[in-house]
Amino acid sequence: MMEGPLVSHIATLPGIYMAAEYKWEHDGQWRPIRIGERAAELDATFPDAARFGMLTASNPGFAARSDTENRDADRLLQHELERLDLRHRPAFAIAHNRTWKAYNWLVIDPEVDTFDDLAHRFGQ
Repeated sequence: MMEGPLVSHIATLPGIYMAAEYKWEHDGQWRPIRIGERAAELDATFPDAARFGMLTASNPGFAARSDTENRDADRLLQHELERLDLRHRPAFAIAHNRTWKAYNWLVIDPEVDTFDDLAHRFGQ
């Protein structure tokens, strides 16, 4: 069992998300994103983009929901991204210890206000 400062950091919701592994899809390949590191593959793939964001509708507020509920919410988020004509790619986050996985969308060059609105609407 782990103890000490790392556990207390990871035990918070932001800490859980910071410790997760993130991947996004392009050309049939899953590519990593590491928090705190430059996303060189994203920059190279989308050189015209000024910013990127990762959105999920899974388990809002880290409240556990069924896989069916998460997939339904994910489809709603995808439809909203399409309705708003936001460029996006499939993505996911997974706990370092593999105890959870969340369906995500990488949003390419979103306006900050639009992105924030979506994050709030979908429970982030």
